[in-house]
Amino acid sequence: MSTPRTEQQIFDELLALCCSPGCIHALSILCFRDNFIRFRDQVQADDMEHLFSQSRLIRTEITTLLGLLIKGSMDVVHPGWQTLEGYITKTEALLEELHWSMTGAMFVGMFSGASQPQPDLSGAAIREPIFYGGESAYGFQYRDFAELKYGANDVWLRAKKGFTIGEARKVVAAAAVVQDKKIMLTSRAVRSMPTGSWTVLPGFVLSAAEVAERAGLPKETVERVLDAFAVGSGDDNKGFTSLHDYNAVSGKPLLRGDNDDYIMLQQYGLAEALYESPFFWFGADKQCRGWHFGYRGVQGSQRTGRGADLAGGNTQITRRGVQAAMPQQQLNGT
Repeated sequence: MSTPRTEQQIFDELLALCCSPGCIHALSILCFRDNFIRFRDQVQADDMEHLFSQSRLIRTEITTLLGLLIKGSMDVVHPGWQTLEGYITKTEALLEELHWSMTGAMFVGMFSGASQPQPDLSGAAIREPIFYGGESAYGFQYRDFAELKYGANDVWLRAKKGFTIGEARKVVAAAAVVQDKKIMLTSRAVRSMPTGSWTVLPGFVLSAAEVAERAGLPKETVERVLDAFAVGSGDDNKGFTSLHDYNAVSGKPLLRGDNDDYIMLQQYGLAEALYESPFFWFGADKQCRGWHFGYRGVQGSQRTGRGADLAGGNTQITRRGVQAAMPQQQLNGT
C-alpha cells in the first residue's frame, strides 16, 4: 500500500496544473457546470440536483484554483478539447485527494491504539470542517448588507476609491445580471463550435461598458469599482504557497482579461468581497482607522435594531444610546 501524499505535495501539483497552458478554459467549464442551473421552460427539481452532488466543487476549492491560476502567466490560448478533459479529470482527482489529506488529521487520535481513543481537536484537525463548511450568507445578503455596513464611510470611499458603497453595490448586482445573459448566449453558441475548441470562457468575460449600461452609472465609476476588486496585472499571488496562506483572490475575485476586460468566474466571490474587503481598506488608512473601527459597533447596533423593528420590537432607546457615545460629526462621516 502506497504512503499517502502530504497536503503540500498535492497543493504543489495543483499549482503546476493550474499554470498549464489554457487551464483557465477548464476552470471556466467547472464553474459553469457547478454554479449554474440549466433548464428548459421552467426549473424542475432535477435541474438543481447537480448542486447537491458530492462531486461538485465548492467556492473555497474554486477560489484555491483561481489563486493558483494567477501565479502563472494565465495563458488563455485554447489547448484543445482532449487536453481540457485531462485538466478537468486531474483537477477533480487532486481536489479529492486534498480533501482526504485534510480529513485524515481529524481521525488520528481515534486510531492511535489508545485505550480511550479520542478525535483530534487541534487546529490541524478543524481545518477540514472550516474549509469545506457551509457559507455564512447568500450572495444577495452580502451584496445588500454591504450598503448598510459601510454607508457611513461614503465620504472616505468617494475620496480614496472614487465611488460610494451604493454605487459599488449597483455594479456588483449589474455584473451578475450581465454575466447570466452572457453565459446563456455562450452555452448556446457552444453547440455550433467545433468539438476541439469547445469553451464557455467568453461567458465569464465582462467589460466596464456592459456593466455600466446595466447599472445606469458612468463607465468611469464602474471601472473604479471593478478595479478595486480585480487582481492587479503584476500580482502573482506570491504569498499563496500553501493552502492556509492568504489567497489574493479572496479579496479581489476578478481577473484581468484582454482589452481591459474582466473575468468573473464566481459571482458569489464578488458579492462576498464587497462585504468584506472595505474593512481592510479602512484598516490600512492609519489616519482614519480609529473612526472606521469605532463606527463598526454603532453600525452593528443599527442593523440589529432594524431587524428587531421588522420583527415588531421597539429598539429606539438602544440605538440612541449607542449613537450618543460618538460625536455626531463622526456618525455623519465628516
